[in-house]
Amino acid sequence: MNIDDTNNLTASRRLLVLVRADGVETLVGSADADEWRRGEIAVNVPGVSTPVKTLEEAVYTSPGLLADYSDVDVVADSKSFVIVPSEIAGDSDLVCKVVSRLWPDRSGDEVIVDNCGSVVFLTLFDKSLVGFVNRTFVRSSLHGRMAMLTSFFMSLSAPVNRVKLYVCFDGSSRVDIVALTSDSLLMANSFECDSIDDAVYFIMTCVKDCGFDELDDEMLLCGDADRCAAATEILRQYINSVMPLLIPAPDINIALELLYLKK
Repeated sequence: MNIDDTNNLTASRRLLVLVRADGVETLVGSADADEWRRGEIAVNVPGVSTPVKTLEEAVYTSPGLLADYSDVDVVADSKSFVIVPSEIAGDSDLVCKVVSRLWPDRSGDEVIVDNCGSVVFLTLFDKSLVGFVNRTFVRSSLHGRMAMLTSFFMSLSAPVNRVKLYVCFDGSSRVDIVALTSDSLLMANSFECDSIDDAVYFIMTCVKDCGFDELDDEMLLCGDADRCAAATEILRQYINSVMPLLIPAPDINIALELLYLKK
């Protein structure tokens, strides 16, 4: 659906936006009525694509993004993020020390805080992206992509006395890995992989690092179907339970990062 078709919707509707390298995915709707419309806006950004360039072009080509929504949530990717206990996030001085230690040369770029239960993601974004979101959208919030993906996995049924390891493949070279227990986040990270063999290497390294039991614990794969199938064939040689993550039919084409915000 074209985002401009939603101009007749009332201001009680929310807008969710996932910024990709080649465009944006949108959801417009209301959590109360559980009615959502998905859309995609493809863009062609000259030169090197960045989240702010992609979002600027999407807004220029689709004015419907500027309608009067009750809330606008924008999700964008950043390789610069850290996970800290929620107690730390409540201490602004300590957060400043963590940020200064991790990114001493951030040149005015801004840190966005996403609460994810017992932990908090601190994500560093280019100041131009933060500024554009704040100037362009009324009642807007910017979120780290990895924080929203992790929050989605954490919102699913909690494993009981075991580890669940989620693996999400995008359509190119990225693989996201999140490991959980019933009450804690063990790890969340993103890797660039030139081949499925490389992806399996990173997955098995995470298996070792998070104390995953190859016989009793569960690994769930999602995302690009071809990459999932290729990885599953190899992983089942080492892991007893490697299964696809089942997404309800109405949500199957929606990005997982937006599914969490849709709840």
